[in-house]
Amino acid sequence: MSVYVGIDAGGTLVKLAYWKDGQLTFSKMPSTEAQSILDELRQEVNGEAICITGGKADWFAKDLPPATKRMVEFEATTLGVRELLGAQNPMVSSFVLTNIGTGTSIHYLDEHTSERATGIGLGGGTLMGLSAMLTGVHRYEDIVEGSLRGKRGAIDLTVQDIYVDAVPPIPGELTASNFGKAWSNREAAQKKDDQLAAITGMIGESIVTISAQIAVQYSTNDIVYIGSTLSSQSSLKQVCSSYTKIRNKIPHFIEQGEFSGALGALLAVANSDVSQIRKDLKNRWILR
Repeated sequence: MSVYVGIDAGGTLVKLAYWKDGQLTFSKMPSTEAQSILDELRQEVNGEAICITGGKADWFAKDLPPATKRMVEFEATTLGVRELLGAQNPMVSSFVLTNIGTGTSIHYLDEHTSERATGIGLGGGTLMGLSAMLTGVHRYEDIVEGSLRGKRGAIDLTVQDIYVDAVPPIPGELTASNFGKAWSNREAAQKKDDQLAAITGMIGESIVTISAQIAVQYSTNDIVYIGSTLSSQSSLKQVCSSYTKIRNKIPHFIEQGEFSGALGALLAVANSDVSQIRKDLKNRWILR
C-alpha cells in the first residue's frame, strides 16, 4: 500500500498530512517534540514519498532521507488551500488568502494565478507575546479561554464612545482606538480576561483591515482565513469573522485549513493516488 507524507515545519508547530493504507490523516505537534516523528519517518518511508515545506524545512530535512523533496512554502500552501476549498466550498474561486501564523501573510488567488500581496508582523506570535507581557498568561489555551470571557468595553474606545448622545457618521461599534480607555480607566482595565480580549481584538481587526484593503485592490469580496490560531472556539476567529462582515467582505474559514501547507506537500509526491486523496478530502480524513 502506498505511503506519502507532507510536512509543514514551522517555527512553533510541525504539521503532517500523510496517506497510509488508503487513509488521509492530519496531525500536529510542537516543533520541540517533532524529532521522534521524523526519526520514525526516516526509518519507515522512502525519501521519494516525503515532501517538506515551511520555515524550518532545511533544519528538519537533515534528519530525513536524502531523497526528501523540498517545496516552497507559498506553493505548498496555495496548492493545499485550493484542494481544501474545492472540496468544501467550490463556488469561491477568486479570493484573498490570509494565512495567520506567527505573523500574517496575505495572498491573492484565482483560478489561474496566485501571488503574494503583502504581509504584516501581527499574528499568533504577537498574541502570545503581548499576552505574556501584559497579563502573565503564557499558555495558548488559557489565552483563548480568557479572551472569550473578557470584555473589550473597559479598554477599547469605540466610535460611539466619542459621539456621546449623537449618531456617528460610521458604525458606532467600530474601534476608534485600541486600548484607548486604558490610560483614563486604569482600575476597570485591570482584569486579565478583558486585557486578553483587547489584545485579540487589536490583532484581529488589524489583520482584517489590511486583508479587506487587499480584497478591494483585487476586486474580490471573499477572504479566506487559515492558521492554527483560528480554532473553532477562538476569539480571534470571531473577531476576524465579525469585522470582515463590517468591512462588507465575506469571511471563509476552511476546515483543517491550518494543514494547507502539509497537504500541498503531500500532494506534490502522491503521484497516482492524488485523485483518491481528493475524494477523501470531502469526507474521509482523520485528525490526530
